Amino acid sequence: MARFNLNDLMNTQSKEVGKERVVFKIELLPIEQLQPSIMNQYSVQDVTELKASIELTGLQQNLLVRPNRNGYEVLSGHRRLKAMQALYAEGNEQFAQVPCKVERTMDDVQAELQLLLANSTTRELTDYEKTYQAQRLQELLQNLKDSGHKITGRKREIVAQLMGVSSSQVARMESINKKLSPELKEEFSEGNLNITTAYELSRLPEVAQQEVVEEKKAGKEITPAVVKEKRKEIVQPLQAQKETDKPIASQAPLQEAEVTDERIHELNIHPEPFSAVVSGAKTFEYRFNDRDYRVGDILRLNEYNPIQESYTNQKADVIVTFILEGGQYDIPTSYVIMSIKLKEGLH
Repeated sequence: MARFNLNDLMNTQSKEVGKERVVFKIELLPIEQLQPSIMNQYSVQDVTELKASIELTGLQQNLLVRPNRNGYEVLSGHRRLKAMQALYAEGNEQFAQVPCKVERTMDDVQAELQLLLANSTTRELTDYEKTYQAQRLQELLQNLKDSGHKITGRKREIVAQLMGVSSSQVARMESINKKLSPELKEEFSEGNLNITTAYELSRLPEVAQQEVVEEKKAGKEITPAVVKEKRKEIVQPLQAQKETDKPIASQAPLQEAEVTDERIHELNIHPEPFSAVVSGAKTFEYRFNDRDYRVGDILRLNEYNPIQESYTNQKADVIVTFILEGGQYDIPTSYVIMSIKLKEGLH
């Protein structure tokens, strides 16, 4: 997939309105004319260290702004602005004027895209902020597409590229955004749930999520292991029943299909790695450990073509012979590397 280029998009937009995009100028603007963007949903609470740094060494990175009716809207640099406002309020006149990069041709969608991407590169985001960012990026890309811009590629993959994460991670964020209950989203936003736990919770039915809310109120610690166990108790029997009534080929594409048996895991796999498994060249699987994989488990690999968005009806069973758990050797805690051996040929 060709890489999505925001600068190319903005250049195209500028030409469409009859304005060639020019090299930006740095302008000194009165601090009283700078206002935070109402589109900014990121925290700007604690700027104590940043304030001390700016007071000592000055502003090291210019703000990004665009003109509005009352002055200038800040698109990048909200924490820097807050720190300088505090310094100016204390009598530091050197911060009466702020160097800013002024963008004069941005529409609202492009401005928010700049705001989102600037925040992702200038500071460490919380899990909740990353999840919010993924949702807004997808919505903004859809807005651009609806307004006639040519957006090549799948939105999920473009968002993954822009955020510097995997498309599977974006898929988990989508699950959180769409399926996590409001009460649990609030816990997530306050930092009481990490992204792994939030994702596992989003996979539970609404009733089960409410049970978790009540258990948490009663003082029970909610961990990914606790949620997985609840899912195993509630969801897997339902999924097993669904699988008996519905062939795999008719299911909507999933990165990883559901467990249909206690020891047999139905998993999707793309054509290239599938061929490598069948030929014996690929003897391992690296997977998100959402089903308590064990040595001796059978992985039923179903070949899925992402370009045609359909299954090929080719399958292969492999047996897990060794598991390297996450949390060591730089393997993320929620993942496993499994050594596999082909159990049967294609079927």
